[in-house]
Amino acid sequence: MPQDKLVRRTIRGALTVALVVVCLAAYLHIAETQSSINHNMRYTDQSAYMDAAIKAHETRFAYTGDRNRMPLYPFLQALFYSPDMSMEDFFQHGKQLNIALSIVCIAVLSAVFFARFSKLYATYSMLLIALIVFAIKSPFFQAELLFYTLFSLTFVLSIDTIKQPKLYKTIALGLMFALCQYTKASAMPGLFIFSFSYSVPLLARLRRLELKRGSLMRLLFSAFAPILVFLLLLSPYLLESKANYGHYFYNVNTTFYLWYDSWDEAKAGTLAAGDHEGWPDLPDEEIPSLQKYLDEHSAQDILQRFRDGFATIFKSACQIEGPFRYAYGYCSQVGLGLLTLAGSIALIVKRPGLRLSDSSWQIAIYALVFFSVYFVAFAWYMPIIIRGGRTVLSLLIPILWVTGLAVHHPRVQRLQVKINGREIRLFHLVYGLMMLTLGVEIYRMITVGAATYWAGP
Repeated sequence: MPQDKLVRRTIRGALTVALVVVCLAAYLHIAETQSSINHNMRYTDQSAYMDAAIKAHETRFAYTGDRNRMPLYPFLQALFYSPDMSMEDFFQHGKQLNIALSIVCIAVLSAVFFARFSKLYATYSMLLIALIVFAIKSPFFQAELLFYTLFSLTFVLSIDTIKQPKLYKTIALGLMFALCQYTKASAMPGLFIFSFSYSVPLLARLRRLELKRGSLMRLLFSAFAPILVFLLLLSPYLLESKANYGHYFYNVNTTFYLWYDSWDEAKAGTLAAGDHEGWPDLPDEEIPSLQKYLDEHSAQDILQRFRDGFATIFKSACQIEGPFRYAYGYCSQVGLGLLTLAGSIALIVKRPGLRLSDSSWQIAIYALVFFSVYFVAFAWYMPIIIRGGRTVLSLLIPILWVTGLAVHHPRVQRLQVKINGREIRLFHLVYGLMMLTLGVEIYRMITVGAATYWAGP
């Protein structure tokens, strides 16, 4: 290797190590600062996760939860629990464990982003994920960061499976959806959306006689293999739910609370009637359900609930304090990112002679339905959880991934602008400017946000 190339490579390596060290120091500073703010284990269901972890330890992992919170995260915390610990000791230890776990999650996500995208975009995305979202939420005894990571990796694998279908990928996808479900009971819509978006274009091709029936059956099996693997891996939990609660997919949030108008109604309803121990002790006509909700609410009531939910999501994420000032930096960054995504899609679609492969259309269908369903569902659920920060944040990394796919399309990457007679890629200019805005948000998080914001909700 020539001497000058060796020197350049050494300098780049040293700068990379220095950047990682600085980012890690900033990450730990934000986490430890927020940890002192998060001093009450009874806030934001942390004590409930602690109780579940202790019961799992005491029963040698036979206890799988009360069908409100899923068992994977309590199981993980239970591995590090000791009966000699006081509740406060376990709380502090659990927070530190979650910080360590979050760093592992960041490392995995970084490997995925840098393997797929340019260094500029991957660096921007990981700084946003790590220092604006994960760091401030890491010192909490909650399953959120583990779920965000598993949920995002599952989304990435879904897109890769649509693009290059292989049987082993569909099996792995079923495994990932199961891990997501075992962390938080929010994975099933994504699983069915994948199978829908994967199989519908295949049926269209069959109708056009572009597929033989034998090939179709193999492809349809690939579409539904994730569901089969998912059900197989969830079967012990589902069978226990059926035995103890009367329904395979029993979860107090999706079975009951979803159909209340407020958390106060839920507390006075099925929660007071023992829905954590078994089927609630209420007359059938008082059990909330979709049909009951439709019978008791007008179309105007339903539309108003969605409007209020969307407003709550926006306020929870942004909390506007003044011109261009937000409580959480991800609000402004997601806004800029969505504008960039929309512009990239417009450039891709409107160019003459555009021809998209079947897999491109499948990915587009999957992403569109995925984000629409989850965003609408989160808006609907806002009256129950009051604030929607930690729920809607599960969509952040998938949004960054889809944006990355769009801005790395050859049509977008070829665009150039001339500044002072020099040709510069528009992509580099846009994300160079976004790195500057992100730097401002990171500075605010380090100096103000970590010590003043409450990142639990």
